[in-house]
Amino acid sequence: MTLRSRIALIVALLVSLVAIATTGVQTLLSREAVLGQVRQGGNAIAESLARAAAFAAEVPTQVEEEMGRQMKTQATLVAQLVAIATDAGLQPTTITQQLKAIAESEGIEILASDSAGRAIIYTYTDDTDSLFVFSPDPNEQPQAHQFYQLLEGKAQSVIQDAQKRETDDKIFKYVGVGGIDKPRIVQVGMEASFLERLDQNLGMQRLLDELIGGEVRGITMLSSDFSPVVSRRVTRTGTVTAPLPLSASDRRLAEDCFRQKKACGRLASDGYHVAAPVTRADGSIAGAALVSISTDATYSLLWKQSLGGLLAAFCLGIPGILAAVWLGRSIARPVQLAVGVAEAIAAGDLTHDTPQATNDEVGRLLRAFAAMHVSLAGLIGRIQHAGNRLSTVESDTSDSLKRQEIAIRHFDDSTAEIAAAVSQISATSNELLQATGQVRDLAREAQHVADEGQGGLERMTDSMRQLDDAMHAFTRKLATISQRAAGITTVVTTIAKVAEHTNLLSLNATIEAEKAGEAGRGFRVVAQEIRRLADQTAIATKDIERMVGEMQGAVSSGTMEMDRFRNEVSGRVSAVAEISDNLGRVVQPVAAVSRSLEQVHEGMQAQSQGAGQIRDAMKSLQTAAGESSAATAMFYASLDELRASINELNTESGRFRLETPPA
Repeated sequence: MTLRSRIALIVALLVSLVAIATTGVQTLLSREAVLGQVRQGGNAIAESLARAAAFAAEVPTQVEEEMGRQMKTQATLVAQLVAIATDAGLQPTTITQQLKAIAESEGIEILASDSAGRAIIYTYTDDTDSLFVFSPDPNEQPQAHQFYQLLEGKAQSVIQDAQKRETDDKIFKYVGVGGIDKPRIVQVGMEASFLERLDQNLGMQRLLDELIGGEVRGITMLSSDFSPVVSRRVTRTGTVTAPLPLSASDRRLAEDCFRQKKACGRLASDGYHVAAPVTRADGSIAGAALVSISTDATYSLLWKQSLGGLLAAFCLGIPGILAAVWLGRSIARPVQLAVGVAEAIAAGDLTHDTPQATNDEVGRLLRAFAAMHVSLAGLIGRIQHAGNRLSTVESDTSDSLKRQEIAIRHFDDSTAEIAAAVSQISATSNELLQATGQVRDLAREAQHVADEGQGGLERMTDSMRQLDDAMHAFTRKLATISQRAAGITTVVTTIAKVAEHTNLLSLNATIEAEKAGEAGRGFRVVAQEIRRLADQTAIATKDIERMVGEMQGAVSSGTMEMDRFRNEVSGRVSAVAEISDNLGRVVQPVAAVSRSLEQVHEGMQAQSQGAGQIRDAMKSLQTAAGESSAATAMFYASLDELRASINELNTESGRFRLETPPA
């Protein structure tokens, strides 16, 4: 392999290794940073979903419980009215007519039975032929049989959950109490379809439908025994698919969040899975929210970063290889010319002209060869001339030998001094070459680090902008939840109106009792009790309104916190962009210094090689001087051998071809 090929190969390998190593490190660091952001965002989404789920699950239940308590109060009042009216001797039909007006104005149904469970007072129909009879058999009456225990004295009251009625599939809620004067069933019913609408607006199904989509690929609400309660799952295109069964890894993740009472996540092949506990108001854990977040965008970003790093390495490697080829050629070509001149001189051909030399170290070497060529040509000419003279004038041989000995001695001393100086120059050149190589490598490394830092800051800015967009979308979701919570105010207003009408009815009953005189005393007591209960209902309604206000305040506070965090992220994006611009202004001077050091290193390398070649040439001259000194000693030993040596000298000098005969 030639010198030029070796130089180009070594430089190309070094450039490729540095580019590959830099790209690998940059990719790993970017992966950790982006995945860390995915974990943080996923945990925040799961925790917020768990809190919203706990809130949405409790509101309909609390409203229905409060409605049940109010209906129980109404049923108790009706039972007292029925008992008083019965004691006063009023017929069931008369009592029914009086209660029907109240029931129609309040939108409720009233029913009272006798001791056998037959409905004798009812406001929901005028048909007297189809009287309803309560039965204890659950197969005959799956819903109404629960009220039969009021006749048996096994319960003081029965409050049923809102459900579809068996007769017409309307959603009703029924509450019953026992009779005051005798065993009987006193029942109050109210249409409760608004509870279903409330559950749809604030329930889990609606909440999951609002949050699913985008990067959120799957949401599953788990109960405390890890069974799925509600589940939603979509594909990459947003198509809703059938929920998958709970995997073993997701179950372990839910168990970890139950045990640690905080959000736990893991990275999987299909995305980032995170589970957050759903906490009740008393602090107990009701279940878990399991969220699956897609990492396709994250890995796409990492792939683009890796591809960009490889392209950058390729763009840096090609100029490096071309520079290596140019460097090898600029060094090897002058050296080849110098080798050709040296080989021609060694072959005895002194007729060729020395190539034109440049101004670098190799040019100095060629000029030294040219000077040596002229000197050697003159020396050979003189030797040939001296040989001719020695052949004709033997008497001058002794004097000529003495002069020759003196000249050779001086030449030997001079070559020794020159050789020592050249050795020192060669050693110094090698040390300078190593020093400039180290400085050049450090400059290259500084340039690569600066370029990588600027690219990393730009990618970090893009990631933080994406995070800002995600936080803005989440703020809109919180606003939607706040709007749904505002719907509770309508329910509270309805309850307040019921309490107000009840108060008015009690006032009317008091007036009627005053008109009745002594016979209406019992009605007056009942009316006062109704009024007191209506006041309590109004107070409870205000408490509910206050609690709803606190809930809306908590959601509004969460929205403000998310806005503040998004504003802070936006500020950080601006700061990172400014740092990237400042780093870009630093990269240009570093690149200029690196190019200057490359040129200095190339010059030092050429100088070191030239010094080594001069050192080798001086060693050859020292050897030649020693041989000349030995030949002179032999001439002094024997004049007979002088003639033979002169003939041999003439023969050897005749090998050299000169341009002009010696003067």
